[in-house]
Amino acid sequence: MNTKIILIATISSIIILSSLFLISNSEIRYVILQAVDVKQTPKLLTNSYTLEAFAVGIPFPYHLTVLDDDVFFNQRHTGKLYVIKDEEFQNIPVLQFDSENSRTKILGISSNENAIFVHVAENNENRKFENNRILKYSWDGNSLNLIQEVVPQSLFTDEHHSGDILVIDDGEVLSTLPINAMTNDEAYFIYGIHGFDFDSLTKILWHTSEIEWPEKVEDIDSIDKYEKIHMFKPETNKAVKYWEVPYYPNSLLIPENNISKKFQQSLFVGFCKGVNNGGGLYEYPLTIERNGFAIPNTDSSLLNFDHEQFLIAENFYCISDMELGPDNTIYLTDYVSNGAIYKIAPKK
Repeated sequence: MNTKIILIATISSIIILSSLFLISNSEIRYVILQAVDVKQTPKLLTNSYTLEAFAVGIPFPYHLTVLDDDVFFNQRHTGKLYVIKDEEFQNIPVLQFDSENSRTKILGISSNENAIFVHVAENNENRKFENNRILKYSWDGNSLNLIQEVVPQSLFTDEHHSGDILVIDDGEVLSTLPINAMTNDEAYFIYGIHGFDFDSLTKILWHTSEIEWPEKVEDIDSIDKYEKIHMFKPETNKAVKYWEVPYYPNSLLIPENNISKKFQQSLFVGFCKGVNNGGGLYEYPLTIERNGFAIPNTDSSLLNFDHEQFLIAENFYCISDMELGPDNTIYLTDYVSNGAIYKIAPKK
């Protein structure tokens, strides 16, 4: 009897300890969930690139930025900023704005040279963002040190969607500023801005507009059935052009140095379709002027052709942000609770 009790106790202890180990080790848990098909496994649909997991089992990664060999990401809906050093996720935040005030959130991040820029705001009781500010930090490889608050040029979007920030020509900072759509009187307002990228060769900003249906947006001007990809001139504060798309674009990237073997120059668009259908990544060819798509009959719409021919990766949950690293590799976030950052690189 004693032997049986000891055996049962030993087996129970092993099971409990194994469970605790799996719970505490998010990377192993991530791999196991993929192996048993509980979590989606992203895959490439082209032979032109390689896809590898850079960091897995990380908490709700949303926006990211790359500084030398370090990759930073903010945890969505919180005030926490994390860093991945030497390809190892550091589980203690390098910045934590919500430790004293739980309403303080990070809405976006960016980097330039040796500096990190963080968009911080407070979410009040009515879920409206207040006290928006862009803070500039220096990075010494181990810690962030506040330099100053900077005044950005702003794109205005609704308070439901989180924004991002971007450093464009001459170090100017561009940021999305969430404001109330129904009282907005700004010259340029787009409902649902998430992703954007600046092309310094053409001085054009590309950005997405996203609407997660159904939402009560009937009274908002210029909103119709389809999501869009936009071109915008920051110096004139005016839209240049937009294209309707039949999916939910959430991020985009326009590399200034061509990384594609298939097209002369490309626009990458990450999208979300939810946990049942998954998200993925399109690569579209651009014209030589980089002001439109090198696809027939797409002057005003991207609705009437087969997008699957441009789909290069699928089975993500949601590609929420992308950035080209110094190694000519696209870093992208897969936004989910037990999420990941992946690297896509052209084959050598």
